[in-house]
Amino acid sequence: MIIIGILGEIGSGKSYVARNFGYPVFNADYEVAKLYQKNKNSKIVILDIPLLLENKINNKDDLLVYVQASKFNILKRLKKRKNFNKELIKKFKAVQLPISYKKTKSHYIIKNNFTKKSVKNGIKSILRKIR
Repeated sequence: MIIIGILGEIGSGKSYVARNFGYPVFNADYEVAKLYQKNKNSKIVILDIPLLLENKINNKDDLLVYVQASKFNILKRLKKRKNFNKELIKKFKAVQLPISYKKTKSHYIIKNNFTKKSVKNGIKSILRKIR
């Protein structure tokens, strides 16, 4: 699969150009806006969006949860991916905000040791605090 990212200044017509390729388009801004509109009566909506902070997609009132995992476990999981490419991973990390910044901006941290129990306990703790 070839993925094409459309870049440009605000108001330059990125969405228009994307639609005119004639292929499926994922527009993160549109999808997030739909969630905010559709789920006004819903108490909680989860956003799983790569580069959420980097792209300033979140609202200032949103709660942020940082998922913390050991470097060993992260690398182990990444190596299992069909398209694993160490150099590409380095490039992705280079465009991401520093981990320390993300942790500082986060309201909660879930320690993920890749067991259901650890994740569920972290989620339960957060939900108890925010409900």
